[in-house]
Amino acid sequence: MSMRNTARLVLVLALSLFVAGCSDDGKDSPDTDGPKVQADSGPEVTPLVCDNDCADLVMSAITLPDATTATKIGHDYNGDGTVDNALGNILGGLSSMAGGSLNVQEAVDSGINKGTTLVLLRMQADDWATDDSSKAQAWVGAPKQCCSTPDDSAACAAEAKTTCFAGGAEFAPAADSPTDAYFGGMISGSQATYGPAGMKFVLPFTGAGALTLNLKAVYIKGTVGADGKSLSNGILAGAVTQDDLNNNLLPTITTMLNDTLTDPATEQSVKDVIAQLFDTDTSGTVTLEEVKDSTIVKTFLAGDVDVDGDGTKELSLGLGFEAVSAAITNM
Repeated sequence: MSMRNTARLVLVLALSLFVAGCSDDGKDSPDTDGPKVQADSGPEVTPLVCDNDCADLVMSAITLPDATTATKIGHDYNGDGTVDNALGNILGGLSSMAGGSLNVQEAVDSGINKGTTLVLLRMQADDWATDDSSKAQAWVGAPKQCCSTPDDSAACAAEAKTTCFAGGAEFAPAADSPTDAYFGGMISGSQATYGPAGMKFVLPFTGAGALTLNLKAVYIKGTVGADGKSLSNGILAGAVTQDDLNNNLLPTITTMLNDTLTDPATEQSVKDVIAQLFDTDTSGTVTLEEVKDSTIVKTFLAGDVDVDGDGTKELSLGLGFEAVSAAITNM
């Protein structure tokens, strides 16, 4: 990503943060579209005990929403008939960068094709077309070499399709992956809906690093393929906690702002806007404290949904995905 496009990205980001923070409809009610959500992990679900009725999957693609799909990919946490996806709207606001290419999406694609960003899913069902008591479990996958040409994005993507995402490749959960991300759910007409539950999720975020999110009230949805060997047109929806906002997302934004300020390719007018919004002590460097204290981010920190009814709002997120058959080992 060029620094000029990063600079433009920051301006859109600032505006999007404000819009997302103000988008709440004023409702403080918890999710009314499913069971009551516990603060950390959702309703209790018993572990999967597989007896030729489980299918292992790996996400072969994760799609960030754009300006068109942000309002369609997600979950209606407030029960008001509108999909909640505030962070997705922010990402959608970046979709015009680099001639219409979302640079964060490039980082996500690269992480998947290299095998450094892997999400594993196991589904259990008696019938892959209809089952009102289906279950699922999710893990963060351990890194796996999916291509031998990581610096050539096109070649890496082509190779990864044959080595990791052709179906049946072996994957293992990461050593630090939670082992209790259990989802209750159902399949109706081959349409699966699992959740809510807690889930750890790692999202590459351009050169500023990766975001590790401990999502609350996660829903996983998609079309189940024959014998459970695929999950297509998938949606992963969750809520970003205040802790993740403070400790993961905002430090990443701070890094992006400083990278933009120090790059000679950044237009001075852009630097001036960043300084006005964030560099309150006029030091030439934006600190994390300045980002947290900014009016824009304080609005952003308000969140848009209260998924557990505890009076603290989280930030909704929705992503698209595709998943193919895999073999999850070293359990």
